[in-house]
Amino acid sequence: FRSFLLGAVNQCLADEYARSRTLKRGGRAEFISLDELRAEESHHQQMAPQLSPDELLDARWAGVLLEHAVASLRAEFAAKGESEIFDTLRPFLGGEKSEVPYQAGAEQLGVTLGAMKTLIHRLRRDFAAAVRREVMQTVSAPHETDDELRHLRAVFALSAQRHAP
Repeated sequence: FRSFLLGAVNQCLADEYARSRTLKRGGRAEFISLDELRAEESHHQQMAPQLSPDELLDARWAGVLLEHAVASLRAEFAAKGESEIFDTLRPFLGGEKSEVPYQAGAEQLGVTLGAMKTLIHRLRRDFAAAVRREVMQTVSAPHETDDELRHLRAVFALSAQRHAP
């Protein structure tokens, strides 16, 4: 029985040693889904003929920045236990006409139409603040934030102009 226990302990120690060595060979590496990468690249290649390389880089930067702002806002709602509210209001965040009418969202949340409009207004205000916070993390000095936000608006205006039929 002692021999069995000694063998089991030695096997556990060998496994642990092998696991600790894998960190040297990239054990903490994160894997990137090739399918997601291909989908993103194909999306950007569709925009490539219409945008110059520097405009394409700016458009990608702006997209990542907005994704981070949305994720930040989602985390704020989740911290307050309001993930369902965020998911209901998310389609109204962009400002363009949503496929879901305000009334349907209000019924889903169990609020009046006026309360729904107020919630959407507050979400958009909070989103603007989240975008500002994200931009502030990318600039070297706080006074550059407004210039960077103007550039961000120009990138979206150019992208929208180039994609217009």
